[in-house]
Amino acid sequence: MIGLLLCFCSITLYGSNTIKGSVINQKTKEGIPYVNVGIFDKNIGTVTTENGEFELILNSQYLGEFVTFSSIGFKTKEIAVSELLKKETPVIIVLEEKETILDEVLISVRKKRKYKTRTLGIKRASSYYLGYIGGEKKAGAEIARKMHPRGRATIVSASVYVKNMDIEKKPYTLRLNVYDVDKEGNPGNILLSEPVYITSTRSDGWLRHTFKEKIVVEAPFYISYEWLTTGKATPFIALKGSLYTGDAIRTRSISLGKWKKERGFNFAIQSVVLK
Repeated sequence: MIGLLLCFCSITLYGSNTIKGSVINQKTKEGIPYVNVGIFDKNIGTVTTENGEFELILNSQYLGEFVTFSSIGFKTKEIAVSELLKKETPVIIVLEEKETILDEVLISVRKKRKYKTRTLGIKRASSYYLGYIGGEKKAGAEIARKMHPRGRATIVSASVYVKNMDIEKKPYTLRLNVYDVDKEGNPGNILLSEPVYITSTRSDGWLRHTFKEKIVVEAPFYISYEWLTTGKATPFIALKGSLYTGDAIRTRSISLGKWKKERGFNFAIQSVVLK
């Protein structure tokens, strides 16, 4: 009897539970695609599918943690792991849309100013080196590069050099993110009010996106690309670049995971700004 009890306790302490569910829009009741789901900095996470569905494996060691549900344009929600484990599956997570507050517009007559464009980051991709960030089957791998505008600037576009290793050339989807820089020098707050998705079958070359939203920065910022294609056993983002020993690159292999400095490879990411 004592042996059975010890066995039971061991399973309870070290066992895992799979939480399946959907994240929906409170207003439309429709599933929200590509929501980041996970425990911050614990490398426990995933991304919802195009229909808003997700599957998350939670070990009992994280009973004191909170699962975060985050998506651009919606209020972030945090739910205790212990509470999630009590819910019947599939669980339904409801996110509320953020209110859009328009900035005050001042009209005045000013002398015309000449603006110039400037390219930040990697201007040319090397043809000799190839690097990648390993991801998980549930997606969420992300690569970020710090940009230094040197004063006030408007972000015009962002580009990344991709090397898609998928022999079948199926479409893949990346999310383009723009972050400010936190106190530790890592990507911090999202600077976009609307998500930017890039779907492509390109196997070798630059992927360029021109921002419709006006993004004004006065300090260093990060441009990042996040892998959103789910269902593959070993998905990854592969980019051409060069060997690197600097401090501008950050990577994480899972949604909402811990950022780490990338010391071995200089990923080819660039941004054009207007100054």
